Amino acid sequence: MRRLRFLLAAFFLLALNVLPPPPMAGAQLAPGYYADVCPDLEGIVRDAVRMAVAHSPVAAPATLRLFFHDCAVRSGGPDYQVELGRYDGRVSTEASVLIPHGSFDLDQLNGFFSGLGLSQADMIALSGAHTIGAASCGFFGYRVGADAAMDPAFADQLRGSCPGAAAGGFAFLDAATPLRFDNEYYRNLRAGRGLLASDQALYADARSRGAVDRYAADQGAFFGDFAAAMTRLGRVGVRMADDGEVRRDCRFPN
Repeated sequence: MRRLRFLLAAFFLLALNVLPPPPMAGAQLAPGYYADVCPDLEGIVRDAVRMAVAHSPVAAPATLRLFFHDCAVRSGGPDYQVELGRYDGRVSTEASVLIPHGSFDLDQLNGFFSGLGLSQADMIALSGAHTIGAASCGFFGYRVGADAAMDPAFADQLRGSCPGAAAGGFAFLDAATPLRFDNEYYRNLRAGRGLLASDQALYADARSRGAVDRYAADQGAFFGDFAAAMTRLGRVGVRMADDGEVRRDCRFPN
């Protein structure tokens, strides 16, 4: 079975809705789940995602966020094998959305991820997805000039992105290499250049600082742990045929 780039992980799981699922007993995911019904599935999805990202770079972080949203809410770089076979939930409401807030401290982050059966180590590795993507001013503007942990030069840069009460402004989560999935996110945290409070909290708290230092110094370690954490996240709340469905349109229940 071919191996996928990390950018395909989320899209891969969600795009499978177009295929009739083969029979499977129990909530068991497997990399080769669709091998019989669509042998070239990975290649098809890979080409589609490459085209989407080439057309709009924001497709990459948006897809990663969708992966997290699907696993955490609907309980549905590095190379790694993606475990397949999730069914979609039959209910989809705004009230059910559960995503960690950008203002969370370490205890709040740990509490959120613990509720999903994930560890602090998983949380720190998954936070590295913020090496790509952006946030609107409303999620971080309150920190500019008020948070002593923020690098002054970085604060000045953010003032240019969010002048006054500009509601439409935004900034990259990783200002150094915003379109590249690497370990620069962790290096930014060591320099006081984390955009969200929940990002910088990982280095401000001694309980998580060591992991940040490790990933900042060793990109390979980050890639390996990120892939393992994404696999564990993909196993959260798996739905199968008895309590899920294959949506005709992934945006809406059938």
